[in-house]
Amino acid sequence: MSTFRQKLLTTLAAVVAPLALVAAPAASSQAAETDAASGRWVTVKPGYDPSQIGPGDNRVTRGGIDGLGSNRSTYCAGKTQPGTIRLKNYLQHYFPTTRASGLYNCRKIANSNEWSLHAEGRAVDHFLNVNNAAQKKAGDAILYAFTKKDKNAVPAGLAQRWGVQEIIWNCKIWTAARADEGVRAYGPCSTSSSPTIRHEDHVHIAQHRVGAAEGTTAYTGYQVWLPDAV
Repeated sequence: MSTFRQKLLTTLAAVVAPLALVAAPAASSQAAETDAASGRWVTVKPGYDPSQIGPGDNRVTRGGIDGLGSNRSTYCAGKTQPGTIRLKNYLQHYFPTTRASGLYNCRKIANSNEWSLHAEGRAVDHFLNVNNAAQKKAGDAILYAFTKKDKNAVPAGLAQRWGVQEIIWNCKIWTAARADEGVRAYGPCSTSSSPTIRHEDHVHIAQHRVGAAEGTTAYTGYQVWLPDAV
């Protein structure tokens, strides 16, 4: 087995296991749980240090949550935004690939007159292939991690902390603007056989402008409960 494949499988084992904790109790019961437990609150800034907390870490948090947001792309920024570079690094840390991520690209959406979020430097194309079992599992884990309820029962809690406004992967899409619909079918898949348009060869994940400017709590910091070691 290649070193790359071993690293990816090891990362997935650590990330996917906690993601199985789908049921999320109410925030009030969680607060009571932490009061009775032995531990401490610690501040994390995964935008600057991905190792502090992973996408599958389902610990209780406290403090404000960012809320969902969305901004249409309207121009070519000439560069990748700083928060988006750090989002790319976060994905690469937990879901490593051998191909460099797609970032800034001054272009419009395929078959559209609307600017791509890549044009403002607010989107990452993280290259994974659905025809590779380990890579498909990684892509599924990314989509689930950012769109699930967090331990405090906040919908799409990870997307809120990173300022993510849309994710497209394997003919499925989630958007902040239609978050109440959850993950839904991606329309262009009904008319295209292109693996790229169908997002079968990459996960597309894009941020709103505040997230891309490092203004959300993934960068400014939030607190998580760290139980004492037994």
